Amino acid sequence: MTPVTEERTAVLDLDAAVAHVAGAALRPGPVGAVGLELEAHLVDLDAPTARVPWQRISDLVDALPAMPGGSRVTLEPGGQVELSTPPRPDVAAAVAALRADRDVLAAALAGERLAVAPVGADPLRPPARVCPA
Repeated sequence: MTPVTEERTAVLDLDAAVAHVAGAALRPGPVGAVGLELEAHLVDLDAPTARVPWQRISDLVDALPAMPGGSRVTLEPGGQVELSTPPRPDVAAAVAALRADRDVLAAALAGERLAVAPVGADPLRPPARVCPA
């Protein structure tokens, strides 16, 4: 295990964090490899206000084929599904991979009368943990 250095443990205030991101990430030039994530709430089309049970979600994810864009499909404790692409050479390639994987996931969900709501907060249901762990 590598010891943590003082530089890595320094706490930034909001202004310092914004300045760091603007100087390091938001500048012209080559971006390098890009990986993307897409997280969405699941909606049962036959019972939109009910949470999709964990076993139903995990069984569906376990039965998914390999994603064409290489994304990992994971589940959040609240039952949200997430696609995470591997790093791609650039933003356009990462977006194309994520779109291809999203389409495969959407087709699998549609076959089970499920859909995704890619919104930050669930507009229909209060937060609840559905993962039994």
